[in-house]
Amino acid sequence: MTFGGTPAAGEFGACPNCGNESLRLAYTDEVFDHADDGAATVTVRATNVPVEVCDRCGKSFVTKETLRVRHESVCRSLGLLTPAEIKAIRERHRLSQAEFAEITGLGEASISRWERGRLLPNRGNNAYLRSLRQNPELVAQLRREFCESQRESSSRLGSQGSARFRSLPAAEVRRHQVRARSFNLIAV
Repeated sequence: MTFGGTPAAGEFGACPNCGNESLRLAYTDEVFDHADDGAATVTVRATNVPVEVCDRCGKSFVTKETLRVRHESVCRSLGLLTPAEIKAIRERHRLSQAEFAEITGLGEASISRWERGRLLPNRGNNAYLRSLRQNPELVAQLRREFCESQRESSSRLGSQGSARFRSLPAAEVRRHQVRARSFNLIAV
């Protein structure tokens, strides 16, 4: 992992700057600015931020834990759920990220990024997630409605196939084949 172009010390077992083999874990308090979705800048105060420090050259290095603590501090400063809180909502209902995405209508990639601390949810999604956390029955209701809509979709399609891949009747296939043969590209 790199942060600001400098490799994290814990990945090499030695100081990337001077080669010193003994790095020590230190905790620091940090104050930094975070731009909230291009809006106003928020001053974030992060306490007990772990960093690895080289006693020989005095450089300090960022670790994955450093980034996690900083991200959680940003979430708290902005009034957003932390990655662990978002993951807890999903796990409380024993859902995979894909299942949670399906029943809530949220993007699976977004859920993954929120849970890994790679992305902050926007205010609307954060409010939705808070509602799901505060009212667990809402998740159960969404699950029931999703299952019901899947059943209705299957019964409407009948023997024509799944909701995603509908098979065409033979006459319609032949009609499309005839149209395809008469289609020509013309170079301009």
